[in-house]
Amino acid sequence: MTSEEVISVYQHICTALAKRFVAQAFALIDSLQQELQEWWVINRKEELEDIYRQMLRYQFSDVEVPQQKEVYHRLLLDIYRLADKIKEELLSRNSSQYEYLQKRFRQIVVMDMSKVVAEIVSYSAATASHQATVAFEQNLLRLFNHLWLTDSFSLKEWEAINALMSDKEINSLPKCIAVSAIMLNLLRLFNSELLMWLLDQAIVAQTEVRQRILVSIVLAISRYGDRFEVCDALRSRLQLLLDDSVLKAEITSILFQLIGTSETASITQHIREEILPDMIRFSPRIKDKLEQMDDVGEYMTSDLQEMFEDAGLSEKLQEFSELQTIGADVYVSTFAPLKGFSFFNDPVNWFMPFTPDNSQINELFKGNLSFLEMIMQSTMLCNSDKYSFCLSLCKMSEGQRELMVQSMQAETAQMKEMQEQNMKLTSNVTAKSFANQYVQDIYRFYTLFHKHKDFTNPLEETLAIYETPVFSVLFPRIEEKRQVADFYFAKSRWQEALDILVSTLSKTNIPIDVLEKLGYCNQKTGRFNEAIDYYSLADIRQPDRKWVLSRLSYCYKQVKDYPEALDCLERLLNIQDDNIKALRQMASIYMEIEQYNKALLILHKIDYLAPKTPNIGSMLAWCTFLSGDIEQAEARYEKLTADVPQAVDCLNAGHVAWVMNDIRRAYQHYRLALSLMPSQADFIKAFSGDISHLLKHGISEQQIAFLLDAVLLKCGG
Repeated sequence: MTSEEVISVYQHICTALAKRFVAQAFALIDSLQQELQEWWVINRKEELEDIYRQMLRYQFSDVEVPQQKEVYHRLLLDIYRLADKIKEELLSRNSSQYEYLQKRFRQIVVMDMSKVVAEIVSYSAATASHQATVAFEQNLLRLFNHLWLTDSFSLKEWEAINALMSDKEINSLPKCIAVSAIMLNLLRLFNSELLMWLLDQAIVAQTEVRQRILVSIVLAISRYGDRFEVCDALRSRLQLLLDDSVLKAEITSILFQLIGTSETASITQHIREEILPDMIRFSPRIKDKLEQMDDVGEYMTSDLQEMFEDAGLSEKLQEFSELQTIGADVYVSTFAPLKGFSFFNDPVNWFMPFTPDNSQINELFKGNLSFLEMIMQSTMLCNSDKYSFCLSLCKMSEGQRELMVQSMQAETAQMKEMQEQNMKLTSNVTAKSFANQYVQDIYRFYTLFHKHKDFTNPLEETLAIYETPVFSVLFPRIEEKRQVADFYFAKSRWQEALDILVSTLSKTNIPIDVLEKLGYCNQKTGRFNEAIDYYSLADIRQPDRKWVLSRLSYCYKQVKDYPEALDCLERLLNIQDDNIKALRQMASIYMEIEQYNKALLILHKIDYLAPKTPNIGSMLAWCTFLSGDIEQAEARYEKLTADVPQAVDCLNAGHVAWVMNDIRRAYQHYRLALSLMPSQADFIKAFSGDISHLLKHGISEQQIAFLLDAVLLKCGG
């Protein structure tokens, strides 16, 4: 059985237990046991099966069993633990995944954790030599690997861990490293003792360490949320933590930040494809302008500002700035190429809080580089990216380094201003910035570490936390659940928002805004009939609201209920008779049901009221053709294709020319349309969609096939 197969079977066991299919879980454990061939597994499984059989017998008898629920929950936890141990044993023996290769190596390494912790505590960066700093970092590596890859700790080791965490004389760096290692340990193998320890530490830890602990807790309960329903001790301990309003707010904020990482890939793509190219194209002009100015410090003059406006760069820069302000991770693509340094070969360094004392970068800070120090203190860059930036500077010559520093002066000033604004707006900005930086560090590890594919990304699991019983522990009130749904909604996570909102519904008193969101989520996920139901309820409660009527008409159109769609649009136009969007929708419906004269009347009205409406000329020309007024359609298409022709207009102009028996001109229009289409396949698809209209005008299928091939093979003469 391969590692992937072991993990798949294990996940099926956990799913079966979550659904309370205990017999199915036992059968799956059998398949793993046959691979493991250990007597203790056989004995333990038989023991648990006997307990379950006994429970089932009592279930169908008249005998009342005291504490039956508690016994059942304890049994489920024991089955979970057995599955955990079998999975871990099999992977520890045979898996080639990075984590288990490291674990096998650790088995031959002897480490006295008490001694390592004592040496870490005794280290002082202020007085340490370079050699002492390197030794300190080696001890951090040993501590991290031991806490990460050890399945259970001895009493002496727990004493050492707690001594480290409770020492108020040392800074937060080694404590942060310890928490990150325990997080990875917990994500590899469920351990209620470790999770309980994190819950205890969250109350007493200092801000930076606490944020790491809370992030670790949220990731752990996202992965193991089903177990909280059967683990009373953990559920009670989590509830006690949530009773603290500050911690509850921080956990909620962290959950939103973790969910927000689902946007990072699309934001990165947007920046790479739409924002950066314009900036790069415009950079030579900026450089020329700067060279003409006497004082570079006054580069944001009105002339340069006008250049930015003309090029559309101001809008792009504003968009980039707004993404930063809301905490979006905008620097992934910038620093991804800088993750190839050997520094990042060790997982510990992906979770290392930034410190200028690090032995690989401390030379940078011996000069008077106040700008560099300000960058390093920035909350806009996560720890991992700060190290990337410093390591890249270390590889540069002194001259290159000076140029790099100067080129980033403006961005540094912007970062400082944004940080000051955030501090005014948010009282707990320090806690949020620590959490956000740590979430970004985690994102980079699970997406950029050279062995990241050997790990299951826990960030993806937070999206589904609402499906686990722990969600109701975190957010017991309907209002809280709806706030989470609103966050998913704002992030365009329609299915998640829909599922949560549906779970909050009662038979009465559903707020109108919830009905509208339910309608919109159903619409965006393609459930148009369900969307109609919710929009209709909202319309009954508050009739004739433009937003609702517009979406109702759209959904009715999608299910081809054209009379209802038209009725909604007529009601909308009674409220606002010059609503161009509603008029266009109505015209398109009339075209779809082949009432072309009605469609033309509306299109002419749009053309009169708002002649610059996008594609109105194309719609008019096409509807004119469909109505049978071929000569008028020809005149319109001649005008449309004269200046800056669009592919669809050239295609339709070809149809008109062909119907008028001008095959040569039709061929020319089709060739131009083909050249303007993204691909030949797109042209064929668009052409094929119009064949029925050509057939209606007496053009045979054979003629259509011949001319299409002539266009594709450039055989038009």
